[in-house]
Amino acid sequence: MKEHKRKHDYGSLKWYSGNSDAKTLRVYGTLDESDRRAISAGHYDWLFLYLDEYSELNLPQLNADLRAVTLVAPKTTEVSWLSDMVALQYLNVSGKVSGIVELARLPSLRVLSIPTDMPFPGLYGDDPALPAITTLSVNSPSKPFGEFSAAIRSSISWLGLGGTRIASLEGLSAFSNVGSLYLGNMYALTEVGELAKMSQLTELDVYACNKITDLS
Repeated sequence: MKEHKRKHDYGSLKWYSGNSDAKTLRVYGTLDESDRRAISAGHYDWLFLYLDEYSELNLPQLNADLRAVTLVAPKTTEVSWLSDMVALQYLNVSGKVSGIVELARLPSLRVLSIPTDMPFPGLYGDDPALPAITTLSVNSPSKPFGEFSAAIRSSISWLGLGGTRIASLEGLSAFSNVGSLYLGNMYALTEVGELAKMSQLTELDVYACNKITDLS
């Protein structure tokens, strides 16, 4: 039998200034009916899901007032239900996910951390309804940096990138307002000349990018 541990945590949401009383629910394993009832009743602001198996998380009954979701999914998990979280400001997803999250339906989203851009096609194209995301972390973008939405490229001030397939940062200067850049575990990355074109960049953090020889 699995042990489902739950920790009800009352703390400050660092990403959400002005609200020090945010209520957090952490769920390990699977959501049970009591969790669903608590969330749908609006008892929580921040939901942490640490899933240990495949889960059909198509949860339209979850309270749309949730402002933050952290989802850890070791096995493939469907995430289209996140499109209904219209008050969402912070979304952190890690693991294996499927489905489509419609960013245009999340007008308040400001922080997005994702393992792959595949469920988030709105990152590309020219949808004028995209939220003004300021913090983006993504692993192995599937398209060139210059093909990200113009709205996304102009709104991001903190950008985190990872991925073993990226050899060059060509086109990254299209993110015209990035002041802080994190490059992590990019073992193939050798060409970083694009950084010289990023006029707003004031902070650069590089980790495990072993083929970079010159950052001058």
